[in-house]
Amino acid sequence: MPSSKWTLLSVALQFFVVLFFVLKFDSVVGLYSCDTHFSHIMSVSNQRLHILKVLKRQGLSSEMLHNVFYAIIVSKITYTISSWYSFLVKAQIAKINSLFKHAFKYGYVKFIITVEELLASYDDQLFYKATHDNHCLHHLLPVAKSNKYGLRDISHGLLIDHV
Repeated sequence: MPSSKWTLLSVALQFFVVLFFVLKFDSVVGLYSCDTHFSHIMSVSNQRLHILKVLKRQGLSSEMLHNVFYAIIVSKITYTISSWYSFLVKAQIAKINSLFKHAFKYGYVKFIITVEELLASYDDQLFYKATHDNHCLHHLLPVAKSNKYGLRDISHGLLIDHV
């Protein structure tokens, strides 16, 4: 009988832990929407542009400014970009691209980049890494297909089920 008492206590404790995290997560998600996330990212990025302005005034080379820009601004914008990009409207995408154009205009980067280019490159990198056996997402990919015909190869080499 003691084992059932401990089992009941364990289940109750697990229930309260799950309930606590659900309520905590729900309150965070309710207050932190995609618009709030975008506003925060843009605010932080604009503040960091000021840091680059000061560094340029101090005499930092254009190569180093480019590296610092990627380290403190592009990394902030591209962090989990694959998950929140689809929630952005065109005006928000234009604001991010405008920030990149201003950075190019002021000499903080060597070339103009766009959010679409960053998203495509990060998605390609993620897919390339996921095709390796030791990646945590590898088991979600379809099995590799075997070519029976002498046709041209498909770049990804995976078997796609036809519906």
